[in-house]
Parts: sequence; C-alpha cells; structure tokens
Amino acid sequence: MVIQDAPPFGLDALEKSGIEEPEDLVGRKLGAPVFDASCKLFPAFASRVGIDPAAVPRVNMDPPLREAMLVRGEVDVISEHYFSSILDLQSKGVKADDIVVMLYKDCGLDLRQFRARLEQVPGGTAGGRAQVQRRDRPGDALGDGQP
Repeated sequence: MVIQDAPPFGLDALEKSGIEEPEDLVGRKLGAPVFDASCKLFPAFASRVGIDPAAVPRVNMDPPLREAMLVRGEVDVISEHYFSSILDLQSKGVKADDIVVMLYKDCGLDLRQFRARLEQVPGGTAGGRAQVQRRDRPGDALGDGQP
C-alpha cells in the first residue's frame, strides 16, 4: 500500500524534448488515457499556469502504451501519477535524470485547497471530510482495514 502526502497528479516529459516549464507544452502532444485523472485535471492545470488547454493537442491511448509512446517519441509529454510513471519509464531504460516531472501541486494547482470547500458542503460529505482531516495522521486512514 502506498500512502501519499500530496496529490500525485502531473506530467512527465523527457529531457531531450526541451520541455522544462508549463509554457513549453504549447503545441506539444499530450498522451493520456481518456479517463486518466491527471488528464482530466489538465484544463485546470493549464488555466492555473496561464496556457490555453486547447493549445496542447491530446493523444488518447490505452494505459499500458503511455510511457512506451513517450519513449518512442510518439507523444511529447504524458499525464502521470507520480511515481508509477517514473518506475515504468525507468523499466524502459530511461534514466531518472532524463525525466522532467511537472507535478500540478508544484505549479500552483494544489488540490488540497478543496478541504475548505468540503467543510462548506452541508451533509453528505462526512466520509470525505474525515479522509481530508486524516491527512495529518495517515496511519488513521487505514483504520482496521475494513471497508
């Protein structure tokens, strides 16, 4: 089991692509499965960093093809959940130093800000509120292992 202390959503590129900053994404192909959470959040990320999401063409693919298509150069950047994409890229021979990681949280889209919104929603979010409050005590989120 992996317990993350921050949202894992972001993008990966290879250093040779020249992509270093969010602005470098304009005109580059973003590869992602259509249902991928990082892909779904991309418009919010793009808006936050000041780029037009429509200026970044998307290439839909099956999840197992994401990292392979990046390595082959069929896409310029992929949506990712840090660290699983890193491990997959490394398994394909990419050195860690050659991977450019843009976590949404590091670019100003900190999804933990939704805690305040959860607190404002009347009823129906007790479970969500409890999960958010447990962030400071990750072991408590495990409970007794029962659903």
